[in-house]
Amino acid sequence: MNTNVKKFINMVKKDTAKHDIKVRFIDKEHIMVQKSRVSGYFAEDSKELVCTTKKPESEWLEIFIHEFSHYEQWKENSYTWKLSVLPDGEDSSDLLFSWINGSKDFSKKKLNEIVWRARMLELDCEKRAVKNIKKYKLPIDIYAYIQKANTYVLFHNYVKIYRKWWRRGHAPYKMKDVYSQFPDRFLKNYTNIAKKYVDLFNEYC
Repeated sequence: MNTNVKKFINMVKKDTAKHDIKVRFIDKEHIMVQKSRVSGYFAEDSKELVCTTKKPESEWLEIFIHEFSHYEQWKENSYTWKLSVLPDGEDSSDLLFSWINGSKDFSKKKLNEIVWRARMLELDCEKRAVKNIKKYKLPIDIYAYIQKANTYVLFHNYVKIYRKWWRRGHAPYKMKDVYSQFPDRFLKNYTNIAKKYVDLFNEYC
């Protein structure tokens, strides 16, 4: 393991411990959260930062950085962290997955709001992740990471259209044929999704 990676993991463990957050590495490819497969998560209620590691180091490290960046959002009580919770106290990401799996339905206006809040949270997280990669000199290609980040953030718009998540083993940010087609810089606006990206998701996801 790269020395900088070891230092980063130790730093994360020390920092999270100060806030009673437990870091857990799980030797699985995925875990189930709200009937959806995920590779990691940060949860303030259960006070844990989880990352699955049954994959190449380069892959789980990106996940770990992403979830640590969510932890930073929570720790700072950042604008996007607060924005991700609707006025009635419900979490936008939880609501989005509840809608995807069919357990809840929303008006078009409410769905647009949910997707916007969830997307804003993830975009801010990805920007923080890039800063962390640079700050801790982690062995990750910044430009490729931003392409993957753009793929993930814009996928939220695709979900709003088709009401489905990606198929097992078809995460768009893991497939070079997909993420390499996305910009390697952050965009000014993520409200809309171009047809060429919709077509890519339809073909590969």
